[in-house]
Amino acid sequence: MYLESNGACGCDDEYCTYETCIQTRNELKQRQNNLNRFQHLLDPFVRRNRHLLPVEYLVFNPSPTVRCIMKCSSISTFGLSNPPYASEKKCLNQTHPNWFTLSGNPQEEALDVLEHEFEAHGLHCAIDWGNLCRNPNPRVLPLLQAKLAQNFFPHLYWCHLSANRGTEVLRWLLQHHFDQVVWMYLCENPNPLAIRLLQQNPSRLNTRHLGRNPSSWALNWLEQHPERISMSLNSNPSRKALRLLEQHPKQVVWSELATNPAIFSSAVLKMVIIQWHLDRSTNKHVLSRLPLDCIRFICEFF
Repeated sequence: MYLESNGACGCDDEYCTYETCIQTRNELKQRQNNLNRFQHLLDPFVRRNRHLLPVEYLVFNPSPTVRCIMKCSSISTFGLSNPPYASEKKCLNQTHPNWFTLSGNPQEEALDVLEHEFEAHGLHCAIDWGNLCRNPNPRVLPLLQAKLAQNFFPHLYWCHLSANRGTEVLRWLLQHHFDQVVWMYLCENPNPLAIRLLQQNPSRLNTRHLGRNPSSWALNWLEQHPERISMSLNSNPSRKALRLLEQHPKQVVWSELATNPAIFSSAVLKMVIIQWHLDRSTNKHVLSRLPLDCIRFICEFF
């Protein structure tokens, strides 16, 4: 049966123009070709099923490997200017900072900017309080306490605090506001304090949120209770989560898995970058031509 297309180029999008649609198709084709070219950087399970991986979602993967692949090829870097790829300098720019990204940034330089903003504007500052509640840096505690003193602390903030991986922040929550702990978000928290509490309260386990917990205890528990495994494993950044998904393929959501940094092998990437460095040049300035993430990998390797 012939279906008449609505788009100018023959696609089903009635709002497309021929030039933009063809350009998008070409970019996706380039990305797919590039993914095939760098398939050795993929986890073996994902590599075998890379034809199912929607390449348009890769730009939202926070793995440094994606940035290296982008820079090693001619494909478009569309999407890399958006979080989590926003430039650190841009985020820390005190004139026009990205307050959402900055509020969750645990770096000391980011906290300097946040504290300056709070001192200048108080509780009417531009800080994203919800994302600040997920910031593991203990320097966020005075800011959160000041916000809490104003009796405006929505339930969502307690959700983010329960998932906060910072030991001092989580200890403050458990010691002073235990009645505000949101247990299903605590199930996502790999901090040993959270794990100990979950072990002591098995009736509080929310297995859907536990699937996002990268701790070995959470994944071992799911392995022992395979009937409780859910699609939330797709966003779990642990390699063991990939092994569980491999054993339970019905739970795989490829569009979500494409954004998971665990699908790339950082160990392989290190070897590729170092080999490139050794083969191409012995010039001591060669590192200056490599992406920053590549340099970090090389430094970590040595």
